[in-house]
Amino acid sequence: MTGAGSDMNDEEVKVYPNQAGDQLNIRMDDIGQTRVLILDHAGRQVLSTMIYGSGIIDLSGLAPGVYFSRISNKSVSLTRKFIKSK
Repeated sequence: MTGAGSDMNDEEVKVYPNQAGDQLNIRMDDIGQTRVLILDHAGRQVLSTMIYGSGIIDLSGLAPGVYFSRISNKSVSLTRKFIKSK
């Protein structure tokens, strides 16, 4: 799912695995500073962090369920759905 104003295509942003355990990997071709928000199924922000190009997001404090990663920087704005398992 890509947001408006995105200059990068979906192949240039990888969010994996889906189903995530305690870690969510984000890999981007863009090496700039990127904000990552994790939202719960109701759209409430439950985590916020910054990565540079690629990063590993610690999900160990989150309960199992459906979440969304909102990834944004100067060249991309997109949201990806993922499942957090036990």
